[in-house]
Amino acid sequence: MVWLYLTVGAGVLIVVGGYLRARGAPARAAAGAMKRMRDLVTEDVEQLGAELDTLDGVTADPHYVQAQRAYKSARAALAQSQEIETVAEAVTEGNYEVACVRARRDGRELPEERVPCFFDPRHGPSTADVLWTEPGGGRRRLPACTGDAERISAGAEPFVRTIDYDGVQVPYWEADTGAYGRAYFATDEHALAVFAAEQDPSEGGSHTAG
Repeated sequence: MVWLYLTVGAGVLIVVGGYLRARGAPARAAAGAMKRMRDLVTEDVEQLGAELDTLDGVTADPHYVQAQRAYKSARAALAQSQEIETVAEAVTEGNYEVACVRARRDGRELPEERVPCFFDPRHGPSTADVLWTEPGGGRRRLPACTGDAERISAGAEPFVRTIDYDGVQVPYWEADTGAYGRAYFATDEHALAVFAAEQDPSEGGSHTAG
């Protein structure tokens, strides 16, 4: 009879252990998604800072001043673990102001205010909507920066941002980053549709950059 009790007891432990692991899986998935999105916005802020460092002799330009303010706001929001949307808004503003500085410096018209490049928000503001066929997927109309728009027009692939997802490099929009995508593309239905199709394990709560 002892062996019977031991066998039953072991079975109960296995079932309970499996139940607890199953309950913990969504929390771990959500934590992993939040870390990936935190890493993404951190890199976005760092890239904005790097872009500002390339601008010489324009410190008096009001667009440069505004870009610096946006950069400081983005860094502060990141340090304070504010919502991803807050960081993304500041980064988007900063990148637009950087584009304005370059346009004025080069004697071009100021760019239109648009959402970032879908393929990598670090590319800065999009300049056109392009038709792109995702490898193994459907054809989509998406906002692209000048460089990616030219590459697609020439029949080449855009420079897609990839991140590690369970040990595999995948496009950032395939890594449960829905909140990150919505933070940047809430006003672009085509780009937003890419993220809307995700099963984001971090849904249902606030999405902070911390």
